[in-house]
Order: sequence, then C-alpha cells, then structure tokens
Amino acid sequence: MSDGTTRSYDRQMYSSGNLGLPFIAGCAYLRTPVAYSLRLHEHDGYEITYLLSGQTDWLLAEGEPLSLVGGCVALIQPGLPHQGLFHSIEPCELVWLVFKLPPRGTKRSAFLGPSAVGAMEEGFVGAGNIVRPGTQRMQSLAKAFRDPTTARFGQPALRLAWLRAVLVQFLLESYQALTTAREPGTGDQASPDVRRVCAHYVEEHLADPISVGQLAGLFGLSESRFFDVFRLQTGMTPGDFVVRLRIRHAQRDLITSGRSVTDIALRCGFSTSQYFARRFKEYVGTTPSGFRRRFRTASADGQR
Repeated sequence: MSDGTTRSYDRQMYSSGNLGLPFIAGCAYLRTPVAYSLRLHEHDGYEITYLLSGQTDWLLAEGEPLSLVGGCVALIQPGLPHQGLFHSIEPCELVWLVFKLPPRGTKRSAFLGPSAVGAMEEGFVGAGNIVRPGTQRMQSLAKAFRDPTTARFGQPALRLAWLRAVLVQFLLESYQALTTAREPGTGDQASPDVRRVCAHYVEEHLADPISVGQLAGLFGLSESRFFDVFRLQTGMTPGDFVVRLRIRHAQRDLITSGRSVTDIALRCGFSTSQYFARRFKEYVGTTPSGFRRRFRTASADGQR
C-alpha cells in the first residue's frame, strides 16, 4: 500500500509588517513530509489553522486535543498555550493565521468596518476552541495563498495587494465555517463515516496486512472510486491513514507498556522493526526508543 508521501518541504511566512494588514500578526503556509517540531507556545490573538491535506493534532494546555484532517479548520483562543501532539506536527500541508481584531472605531478597524469587526469578535469569542469542516472556498483560497506567484500581476506591489485580498477572504470564510453549526454530512465537507468505519476496521486488524481493496470492499466501491472518496473526505490516502493509525497505537504502547520495540512493531502491523523505526521517525520526528525515553524521563521528572 503506497504511503502517498511527497518528499518536498516548503514554508512561506508573512508578518503584519510584510502584509500591511495591522490586524493580522502573522500567517504561513507549511508543507512537511516528516514530523515538524512544535513545542508549547501561545499567541496574543486568535489562531486559525486550515489543513489542506494530511492529519495533525493540537494539544491545548488543559489537555484537550483538537484533531484535524484535510479540509478541516481549527480555532484556538488568544493566550491559550498549545502544542503539537507529542510536541510535533505530523506530516501534512496547512495554512495558519494569527489575528487580533482591532478596537471598533479606530483607524485600524476601517479596513473591515466597525460592524464587521463587532460581528467577528462576538462570533470568534463564542466559538471557543473548536474544529469544524472548512468550505470549498477556503480550500481554493489556501491554495492561492500557497501559490502567490500564480497571480497574474507583473509588479510585486500588485501581487502583495492580491495576497492581502486573499487573506481577508480567508479570514471571512473561516468565520463562516467556525461559527455556522452544521450537521454531519451537510455543507461542503462530506460525511466522516468513511473515516470512522475504516478506523474501526484497522483497529480490529491492526497486526494484519491491509489493502485498499479490503477497505473499498467495506463500502462496495472499486479501489479507484474508494481512493478518490477517501482522499476527498480525509485529505490523505488510505495508505497514509493506515500508517498514521498504526503509529498512534505504537506511541501508546511505547508509553504504557514494557514491550520491546520489535514486539510493538509486529503488533501494530509493521513487517520489520527497521521499517517501523523509519516510518515512526517520519511521522513523529524521533526513533521509537528515543520517543519512549523522552516520555519516561518527562514522567519521572513530573513525579519528583
């Protein structure tokens, strides 16, 4: 089963000074084929994260995780410490935006208008820390932010103006997605049933070889049709999804059990400990043994 990993790495970052948008503190596009370190931090403003593809989790200071898959958007409130689950971002493609709405009636609020600022502030405060399905428009805007050179403007000044327009639209679309209640299976995001059914099947057959054909058979679909549907709903390939689930189970085993790395590898469906170690480092950023040592040390320090 192919893992669908792209071996290119890209990061583009902009600050308020770069953009000329005083209410946006910073924004970035990130694509990483391997785990990317993200330690505990916080922002003096709201943080929006939109996943174009892949999967990752934010762990909030209270211990509550926000789980994102491709096509989802997350909101984290200002001043709330958070980090990547196990201190890292899993391989994925995302856009993040940190913003602080200006006080109404000030010059800084003129760009959006005082009534818009008031509505957005009320909506974002009331939303809390959440994950919601994004919209199709958000996906196209995120891709436009990712590929600013596709703008058909010859002058850099015009390209920057175009980028500002993209980010304002992205912020408004995020507001719409995060503050509008949706029932599962409605709106722009397809029902997550496929992901849940596949996750249950993988967990029931964790140590066994699993093919795309087996997963497609759960829904009576051809392999090609299932592949397309699964990627549309989750932002990742079925093979990538299976590996991520197996890695998550291995992480729990490494922390909670005394089993050997080889035993855990086989129990989680990896053919050899060497292959397991390579894929584990790709998704977690360290070796299985290093991961176990790190969390045992952290646990011991916490008990002193």
